[in-house]
Amino acid sequence: VWALWHFLLYSQRRQWIRVGIHLLIPTLFLDLSVDTIIIVSSLVLDSKQTATLAIVLRIQAVILFGVTSVNQLLQIAGHLKLWPSITIFGLLTFSGESVLGMFGSEYQSNLLPLLVLSVNPIIMSIAGPVVLLTTILGLQREANRVFQLAILLLVLLVPLLGHLYGVAGVAVAVVV
Repeated sequence: VWALWHFLLYSQRRQWIRVGIHLLIPTLFLDLSVDTIIIVSSLVLDSKQTATLAIVLRIQAVILFGVTSVNQLLQIAGHLKLWPSITIFGLLTFSGESVLGMFGSEYQSNLLPLLVLSVNPIIMSIAGPVVLLTTILGLQREANRVFQLAILLLVLLVPLLGHLYGVAGVAVAVVV
């Protein structure tokens, strides 16, 4: 039994390392994208705008986590996945200033970037679990190309749109 386990473990080691390397770029992108956006946008935004962006991005991350969790519960009924995202977007349309006000009254006027970033979970609900599917289908290399393009667009568009339109421009760059 030990010899069989040892053989199975080490015979597939190279394959697992190859899969792990291909998953590295999407994982880094998903884990570090918020920090990258904040760092790159700080080149063109003042400190108050950067703080506003950080708050809005963190709220969007919480929303995305919640929507993803609910979507996993609703996998059996695919058409229901979109409704939590739309509901949260609707709630933020009416109460987003109050949510931003929890961080200070000076942030209440920044509803537009929050709403723009709240479109992201809607898009992800429509697109579905792309990273998971590419992993299952063995298309990690193709997914890496998409993530590399996304990182390049992020690094180029965040400072450009941030310089032109402030926090709202950065929000648009993130959604693109």
